[in-house]
Formats: sequence, C-alpha cells, structure tokens
Amino acid sequence: DCTKAFVDLNGIKTHCSTTGHQPQMESTGLKPSNIEVFTSFCNCALQRAMGERMAKWGREYIDPKSFSEPTDRQGRSMGVRIFRAFSCEFGVHKPHGQPLSLTLTVDLRAKVIRTRNLLQQICDDKDPNKVKFNPRDIQRAQRQFKGEVVICTYDKRCYSVVNLDFTKSPATLPVEGLGISHAEYFTKRKNIELKYPNACPVVAVLGRNNSTIHLPAELVCFNELDPFVKQQLPTIASFTPPQRHQAIEEMKRYLTPGAQKTKGAGGGLLPAIGLVLEDKRVKCA
Repeated sequence: DCTKAFVDLNGIKTHCSTTGHQPQMESTGLKPSNIEVFTSFCNCALQRAMGERMAKWGREYIDPKSFSEPTDRQGRSMGVRIFRAFSCEFGVHKPHGQPLSLTLTVDLRAKVIRTRNLLQQICDDKDPNKVKFNPRDIQRAQRQFKGEVVICTYDKRCYSVVNLDFTKSPATLPVEGLGISHAEYFTKRKNIELKYPNACPVVAVLGRNNSTIHLPAELVCFNELDPFVKQQLPTIASFTPPQRHQAIEEMKRYLTPGAQKTKGAGGGLLPAIGLVLEDKRVKCA
C-alpha cells in the first residue's frame, strides 16, 4: 500500500500517472463526522506524531536532550534545567467572510526541573554509599518530604511521596511479582543504570488506583523550587517573540510531507493521513 501524502490534487494526479497507482475510496455507508469528532481525530493524530519525536511532560512535549542551565550573576548554577515545551492543538476557526477552516494553535512554554535529585538532597551532597542515617536524620527527612510532590527525571511524571524507606535500597528491594530487584528492573526494563543502587532510602509514592510504587531516590527531584529561583523565573523561563516564531516554524514541519523523518513511510504521520498545513497564519482580533 502507498502511504504518500500530497499538498494538492495536482500532486496526487502526477504521482498516479507516473507510478500507475489509483486512489481508492469506499463510497457506500459513509457519512461526514461532526466538528467535535473531526477535531478530536486530528488532535489524536497530532499527539501521536509529536510523541514519535519528543517526550511528553504533562500536556506539553519536550526534547529531553535540549535544555539550558541558567546561572546567577556570579556564574554559579541556579540548580535547575529549563526545557522548551511545545503546546499544540487543532481547532476550528471561521475567518471573517470565509468558510470554516482547521487551524493549529502553537504555544511555547517553559518546563523547569531541579538538577539536584532527592538522594543528593537527603545526603546533603555527600557520598550516598558512605552516609549513615541516625533516627533523627530519618525523622527530619520524613517530615520534610512525606506528602510532598516529586518529579521523576526519566519520564517527567509527578508523584506524591507516601514514605521514605531507609531500611531498603534499590538493590535489596524486590519488585513484587517479577523476582528481581528495583535496581535490576530499571536496568533491564528502563535501560537506566543506577549510580547508587545500594544507597537508601527508596521513595514510596502514590501510583495508579491508590497503589504504592517504589522509586530510587536518585531518579526523582523535589518539585518545589527555591524562592530565589522562583523570583528569577520571568527572566530565565520566558521566551521572546522570535523564539515563539521559531517554535511555530518547527511545528509546521510536522505537517509538511517529507520535512522530517518519521517512523514508517509517507513523510510524516500527519501528512500520511491527509493533514497538511497551509503556509499562512490566522490573525485574531
């Protein structure tokens, strides 16, 4: 089957005449979808296409390998990473005096994550393999982090902390039903080699359906930012109009046949199902 997409009717006619292909379409039992179903279908395809090349973080998508680490006036790291987060959605718009048209709304936002993980924070940046916790240290850590929200560094999901287990490490805590430790699980299933598999604590967090799952402390970060970093967010986590323009141009490539490599044929998932972006922008009053 041919999965190529074309910008206009002339393109598909030329392709058919040179290759001998014939367009196929079922003509019986069909009815047009309503606007809600159509836009929902388009947005599902858009999310799938973005997920082929980017990582999802909340409702936005980021390039995990593209980030900046801001510094203060003395050149010292502020302890955070800033990611460009793309927010895209199809909607139906009716320009004045023109018929309804499918429009793509693109926004560029910032996602911020700490560079210091929870294990470093609990160990006060000392070697986790050498730190010994006394009962007072454990009580202080429990009071500080129990009930707080942490963010997982490898998939950017947020979890509520249920408990900190100082009696186990990722290497000694087994995964229920799998017969392997959590350290082995992350190595084999997630391709993540833990730096400190024998270091405690293990973080117990609230999972789906109120279940409890366990995460290595080196793979999560405290979600709350330092007050100084919060004050600097308008400076370090905002984007200029040219940067937003570049984000729009980058998203347009997802809807241009052959503009980006993709999984499968057709020059891109969206063009392959017939969604091609017209090279003009809609002005909103």
